[in-house]
Amino acid sequence: MAIGDIIVAKVVAFDRTRDPAITVKERGLGKVEGGVIIDLTPTKVPRLIGKKGSMINMVKQLTGCELIAGQNGKVLIKGKNLKMVELAIHSVRMVEEQAHTSGLTDRIRRFIEERKEKFRG
Repeated sequence: MAIGDIIVAKVVAFDRTRDPAITVKERGLGKVEGGVIIDLTPTKVPRLIGKKGSMINMVKQLTGCELIAGQNGKVLIKGKNLKMVELAIHSVRMVEEQAHTSGLTDRIRRFIEERKEKFRG
């Protein structure tokens, strides 16, 4: 790694008197190679993740993309299909814009499924 590299890390120790201790020595952590990073309002990250990971896992499953959401609002999206990456990005944006509404998970699911159908047809 070099200065300026973007990494995915896990905070393993923190107290207010010292800098936090982080690790990149776990599966899925380390230098970011490829993908798109978008900014999400940090307070909306829990809504993107959903209860027990329900929202983010649904977007992953339906788009085939890898999504990693940081508590700082940075969301890494990686996928092999550009249309699916764009669909995942749009889905994250919808979560941010509509986080306060009910039935959001179902709306996101329908949105993704309808767009995928248009791609096929």
